Amino acid sequence: MVIGFIIYETADIIYNVSRLSGKALYGMYSWYFNIVDVSGCAVDENNANNKFLLLENRIKLLEEQLGNT
Repeated sequence: MVIGFIIYETADIIYNVSRLSGKALYGMYSWYFNIVDVSGCAVDENNANNKFLLLENRIKLLEEQLGNT
């Protein structure tokens, strides 16, 4: 009975360690090559900068519209 428990726990630890290391390797690979994540949201610095620039331009346009009224 003890040997079965030891085998079960060994298999469980091997499974969990291999799964964690696989996910870690996939995460590093995706980060290094900038691959889109499974959720579909990739962090792209140019895209983020473009969004900030668009928002700043929109704020300036709204301030100009408020100033003209």
